[in-house]
Amino acid sequence: PAQPSFIENKGQWNKLALYKMDIPGGALFLEKDAFTYNFFKEEDVKHSHAHHGDATNHDNKITHFHAYKLEFTNSNPTRITGSQKCSDYCNYFLGNDKSRWASKAERYKSVYYENMYPSIDLKIYITEQNQLKYDFIIHPGGAPEYIRMAYKGTDNVKLLSNGNLEITTS
Repeated sequence: PAQPSFIENKGQWNKLALYKMDIPGGALFLEKDAFTYNFFKEEDVKHSHAHHGDATNHDNKITHFHAYKLEFTNSNPTRITGSQKCSDYCNYFLGNDKSRWASKAERYKSVYYENMYPSIDLKIYITEQNQLKYDFIIHPGGAPEYIRMAYKGTDNVKLLSNGNLEITTS
């Protein structure tokens, strides 16, 4: 798909993943209580499968990956739904195992987690500038202190003076 989107999981990926989004250098998997970021080393992929008409056998047959997880500690969303449905869909017919095939996997511009925390919803979406963003929506009775997040699989997480979060991985 040319436009960034969240693709529903209809059995083509691990059952923990509810939606997947391709991101530069990898993929983002949305789970019930976490976001998993899975990155690959781009130069490993450039040399794989004899791309660009180069049929020579490359010595480097390894693709390096690194994944980390943003966990929403003690969250328990009551409903998770895709919204802003795209006009097209994806099909997955890879390999011989038909149980892993999926047709008409819908694509969405946003995913909404209802009651991620008591009276707090979460919306993850793509902005007009094709940037990935998520917001917590706090309803009456909700309190920001309910929100707890933990990074797993990172080397360092640091809040910069400009308010940005810097995440360091291997």
